[in-house]
Amino acid sequence: MAWTRKSLVLIAVAGLAGSMVMPASADPVTEDDIERARANVERTERSLVDVELEVAALSADLNELSNSAAQAQAAALEAQADLAESISAAMDAQDKANEALADLDKARKELGGVSQAMYQNSAGELTQSYYVFGAKSMEDANKRQQAYSAVANQVDSKVKKFRALEEVARVMQTEADDAAAAQAEAAQAVQETADEAQRLADQQAALVTSANEQRASLAAELAAHRGTTAELEQQRLDQLEAERAAKAEEEAARVLAQAEAENQARLAAQAQQAPAPAPAPAPAPAPAPAPAPAPAPAPAPAPAPAPAPAPAPAPAPAPAPAPAPAPAPAPAPAPKPKPRPAPKPAPAPPQGTNGQAVVNFARQFEGSPYVWGGTSPTAGWDCVGFVWYVYRNFGYTTPRRTGQYVNQFWSGYRQVPASQAQPGDVLWWPGHVGLYTGNGMHIAAWNPSWGTQERAVWGNPVYLRVL
Repeated sequence: MAWTRKSLVLIAVAGLAGSMVMPASADPVTEDDIERARANVERTERSLVDVELEVAALSADLNELSNSAAQAQAAALEAQADLAESISAAMDAQDKANEALADLDKARKELGGVSQAMYQNSAGELTQSYYVFGAKSMEDANKRQQAYSAVANQVDSKVKKFRALEEVARVMQTEADDAAAAQAEAAQAVQETADEAQRLADQQAALVTSANEQRASLAAELAAHRGTTAELEQQRLDQLEAERAAKAEEEAARVLAQAEAENQARLAAQAQQAPAPAPAPAPAPAPAPAPAPAPAPAPAPAPAPAPAPAPAPAPAPAPAPAPAPAPAPAPAPAPKPKPRPAPKPAPAPPQGTNGQAVVNFARQFEGSPYVWGGTSPTAGWDCVGFVWYVYRNFGYTTPRRTGQYVNQFWSGYRQVPASQAQPGDVLWWPGHVGLYTGNGMHIAAWNPSWGTQERAVWGNPVYLRVL
């Protein structure tokens, strides 16, 4: 249909009239309307603040957990140092107890069978008639009395000394047992602190993952409120998180550095006592007696029969010196030591069933450094690293952890009573292991101050048969 000029004018007039009438019919704007509009704006702004607060709360939670994890690691380091000290204290206490027992045995021998019998029969309480009976004269009786009194006094003195040493040995062994019990408690503390540190580390990792996911959704909300894009908001949040993580790592490093410094100070104090164990290697000089054969030629030149008129026998001794060239074979043994210093794992396996071979191999590493978690004689090892290294040479793989109870990691080995212990058996304590070398001795990696040494067995270890 065609529109005419007249119809268009009528429509325009009608529209104008409508626009002029509407204001007259609308409700006037009141203060309530203004407040409601302002409230809507404020709600939008608070919603943005809430999102920002949630982001900040995530960062705070991460910081708190990071600090807790660092503190737990520091506590674990301190517990390790406590354990090392407790092991040293237990060994020292047992050494003193062993010395006291040695003194007691010496006193027992000095007391002698006769003295013991006299003491048990109360020789010091004999009556006067005992000395007179059978005596040839009163002088003889007096001499007998004096002799018996002197012996009785000697016996009494020796018995008093014996009893005193017996009490000392008892007290020293009690102290050694107490030190061993303290070591077990220290090992338990190590296990507990390590478990707590691991728990917090796992919790921290889980929270980081969760926080990353939450930040992704929060970035979208922030973009909607600010009129930006989710990508830009995500970049901003990532930058904030990187700054937070850097500060948290710096704080954690500070906490751990402080703990490590304290441990080093404790180790330095322990080092003052380290020289004491040094005498252990003394057995090495034992080969020195070998020169004793040298004096043997001396008796040869002193031929008492030489004065005999028969000069013919004299030449006979001359051949005896001829064997002296035997020293020539001596160089032959010299080459043998060369293969030993170069103990390659290859020759060891054939002797793998011999516990003494394990001990001989282990002893060459006396003096090697102690490094927690290490497994190398040059770079250092801890107690389980040392045992692992030695047995690996013979084709066996032992656990790399000690555990709080023996079956936690060492259940695959047969336990034997101490009376049946053999060289090469593994000695297990809570938090510590070593190798039995025989005669109440064992070799192990102790701590950074002592390194690897052979010492007396202490406490009540579990004996494990590996071979």
